[in-house]
Amino acid sequence: MQDGHELLNERQVAAEIFEGLVSVRTLQLWRQARRGPVYLKVGRNVAYRRADVLDYLARCSITTEVPPNLADVLRPAESK
Repeated sequence: MQDGHELLNERQVAAEIFEGLVSVRTLQLWRQARRGPVYLKVGRNVAYRRADVLDYLARCSITTEVPPNLADVLRPAESK
């Protein structure tokens, strides 16, 4: 399959996408808790679309930049 619709099993997702930061067991626990990336289940087989896992990772991103208008609020008041 192409265009991000490539199917991966849980071992491939843990190793290739999460690069070992998330274990197969964590993926299993996420599924039980209805968390984590979207997955497909056909019978007893579980698969993930590469695009769905990458989308999940993008949604997990946290920015550390302070928006310009918030920087003004956080700046200490000047002494007079």
